[in-house]
Amino acid sequence: CTCFDSPGNGIQNRSFRYAGWTFSRSICTGFRVCLGRDIAKLRWITKRPSWDRFTLPHTGDWSLAFDGKDNSVVVPALAWDGHEPMTLETVFVWSGGGTAFVAGQTGIDGFWLEIRDDMLWVRKGREASLAVGASLAFAQGKRVHAAAVWDGKEVRLYANGVRVTGHYEASWKEDPPDQGADGFRIGLAGDHGFTGTIETVRVSKGARYTSDFTPEQALPLKPETNTLCLLDFENGEGETVADSSGNQHHGRIHGATWQAMWPCPISEA
Repeated sequence: CTCFDSPGNGIQNRSFRYAGWTFSRSICTGFRVCLGRDIAKLRWITKRPSWDRFTLPHTGDWSLAFDGKDNSVVVPALAWDGHEPMTLETVFVWSGGGTAFVAGQTGIDGFWLEIRDDMLWVRKGREASLAVGASLAFAQGKRVHAAAVWDGKEVRLYANGVRVTGHYEASWKEDPPDQGADGFRIGLAGDHGFTGTIETVRVSKGARYTSDFTPEQALPLKPETNTLCLLDFENGEGETVADSSGNQHHGRIHGATWQAMWPCPISEA
């Protein structure tokens, strides 16, 4: 992928000390145009990067690790009307690699999150997919809360509570990965495998987020009246992921392994 930066695009490195530790972060401004084999796209980089935090609220004691090859979770009973508003959100740590399917369902009525060309995307539908993307340059190896919202008219993407700017249509030369008849999937669609860990996934009816929010307002994810499915990955063992929404949309684990998580001892307060 060849990238061209605008004159205002620059990186500011900032650091601070806390409890004897030194933490640093980078802030980018401006925009970047990238021309790749599959797509020409405009990368908007906000002045307030959504992943400049070094912690997120604790989501639980367990996560699932995916190897980027053939690991997945399948939720066969979960389906929805693609015309109705909905929200798909997850917390994950991406370890890098090529194109990766995070979670969702592809196809004509599909709605899903994926990683492509170091960008996090939400896509709606197969034909002339409406897509919103955010650069993941500073998020690799860090925990990210991604919330994809379809309000019936437009798609919105929130990364760690901040709405991603740059709302435009993007058309890939290749079709979205085919999921077959499996329905809702996590970590793999076609040959697009996710490498890293996923902590929780929630699917809700309606547009849950309409403006920026703090991660503390969203996490940990809990079942609500409009929740269709909540996989909090708190089993810690076995080959099934329990649906905490009460709707019996349990997931089947294929190869992914349980991984214990530990809360961060440093508060962001």
